[in-house]
Amino acid sequence: IRVGSYTDVTGGLLHAMSWLNATGAGKKMILVFSDFPDEPREGYMREFPVNFNGAHVVVWDVPQAEPLPAAVLTETKSFAERANAWQQRVEAGDGYWQLANDEAAIMEWLQ
Repeated sequence: IRVGSYTDVTGGLLHAMSWLNATGAGKKMILVFSDFPDEPREGYMREFPVNFNGAHVVVWDVPQAEPLPAAVLTETKSFAERANAWQQRVEAGDGYWQLANDEAAIMEWLQ
């Protein structure tokens, strides 16, 4: 698998919502495994409202097993800031946000 040069979180969520809407799903859930660095190609605009239409966006926040070095702690703070910004964006777009950090929480949301 070749890693891409750009990360397009907005595009991925738009694609997920488009697919869920097309299926006519009664319960809409998007399970996200990302640290949210939205870095689309130059010239791509990604700052616009997204209608989540009642979808649940569940974000997996993997807990750390060992104490974190200072550089990782800085990145963890950056993740928290990015996740908070996405939470605001999801909720402003008529969606629901859940940050989960264990398998039991994910399984609960999948029921």
